[in-house]
Amino acid sequence: MPPGAPAQEQLAADLSDPLLYTLLEICSLKGALPPLSVVKPYRAGEVRRLLQAALDNPGRLSPRELSLLRQLRDRLPPASASLARAQVEMESAFRANLSAPGALHWVNQVRGSLRGSLGGALAYDLNLGLFFDTVDPEAFVPYAFSKEWDGFHVWAEDGEVDYSDGISSPGFSFSSLPALSLDLWDSRINLHLSRYRRQWGLGEGSLSLSGTARPIIAFAGSVEPAPRWRFHFLDGTLGDWSDSQHEQKMLSIHRLEWFPRDWLYLSPWESVVYAKRLELSYLNPIGSYYVGQQINGDLDNVAFGGEAAVTIRPYFRLYFSLFVDEIVLVPLSRLFTRPENQFAWQAGLKIPIPWLPFALLTLQYTKIEPYCYTHYEQTVPMYTQPVNINYAHDGENMGYHLPPNSDELLLRLFTHPADGLELTAQYQLIRHGDGDHPAQIEGDIDSPIYPADLQAGLYREKDFLHDGIYEWIHALTVGAGYRFKGAPLKAWAKYSFVHAANYDNSPGKTVIKNLVGLGLSWSSSVGRP
Repeated sequence: MPPGAPAQEQLAADLSDPLLYTLLEICSLKGALPPLSVVKPYRAGEVRRLLQAALDNPGRLSPRELSLLRQLRDRLPPASASLARAQVEMESAFRANLSAPGALHWVNQVRGSLRGSLGGALAYDLNLGLFFDTVDPEAFVPYAFSKEWDGFHVWAEDGEVDYSDGISSPGFSFSSLPALSLDLWDSRINLHLSRYRRQWGLGEGSLSLSGTARPIIAFAGSVEPAPRWRFHFLDGTLGDWSDSQHEQKMLSIHRLEWFPRDWLYLSPWESVVYAKRLELSYLNPIGSYYVGQQINGDLDNVAFGGEAAVTIRPYFRLYFSLFVDEIVLVPLSRLFTRPENQFAWQAGLKIPIPWLPFALLTLQYTKIEPYCYTHYEQTVPMYTQPVNINYAHDGENMGYHLPPNSDELLLRLFTHPADGLELTAQYQLIRHGDGDHPAQIEGDIDSPIYPADLQAGLYREKDFLHDGIYEWIHALTVGAGYRFKGAPLKAWAKYSFVHAANYDNSPGKTVIKNLVGLGLSWSSSVGRP
């Protein structure tokens, strides 16, 4: 952070606010900002600095966009110089499927937080959220549902206390997203012990660590050793309240970002999921996880990949992402047919629309091969039960939100046409295959390949769209969000039309959904700015 900036400025800017991050991306695509890191969330002070840098480069933005950017900057909470500042937030969201009146989803949250600093370099965010919910994933576009609460829901009826996942019955729950953040070396090093959602990737949803994944409590850090280089690492604790004994695992992931030219971006990364233990080979952020596994023994789930992007300002960005879980060297003709080739890839194009203020068109294709993100349960010497070391946390994928054996074509338009107003429209074609018959390829993150069965020839060759029962899902979504002037109040509304053939991988089952969503959020701070 700049010299003299309050320590609280190094705390994370909320990743759930799409407007802020999308506008920064558009500014970078148009040349008003330099190439930006794809590891998010950014620190609050970094967001403030980037907005000001874009305003100081007015030749790349239209007068209308400059005006909107100033208004957004002025809406940001002021940098607080006090030792502590309290905040209260309230949020309510309602979703329903008009084609199935019983599909109702209602989430209500009250969150209190205390943000402050301990000296000039250490900041903290202490918070607790309380929920009252009725949960129904059927009120969402298929595969778009993600939990917002932690653990379980609790409800009492007829003198009996019930602990559940909250589906179809009301209940209370909680959430805590604490953070400690330490800036060093003029903010070229940031270390934090925190729990929140993270997005590490170029596309709309990352293959390696996606913003749709559940929050991870982790010790993480970012280092800028040179102007065009950034290194990031994370060591986090994973679990699942509904199956706690088999989900005692951890995630370590590190990533190098290189900006060799303003138009070129290259970024390799590596990750490992392993049973909880003090494994120094993985806790060392600059050590290779693959080499560490070879030293320790093949007990863990190592993956690697990379991303590349070419940006021609102010016209477009072309990007590609790769996630390699398991792979064997075979002729190119069998790369996509061997069942043990478990990988995912993504290619996309982002185009800023010049005749609309802050408009971004995204065309993206994502393919998740069968058995990608899966792993058979691992028997570890110090554990009495096998541990599930698949690429999931709290029952949800940490990578892209689709299950294995899926693909998606995504077309999205975003625009910020007026102060406080954001509009989105998107189309998705999702195809997902699954099946329990021996002649069918499975498509569930909890259905891995077992080595003994593979050697026995029990897995057939992959043949996408022809090796199982495939859902064909068309989803059209339009949405709007509005931030009120002079009040810390935001409202949003969304409508989705969904047509799904072979829904839930049931042959001949066609489902039509008309989904509506409404939400309102409010926040207020108490304390000296």
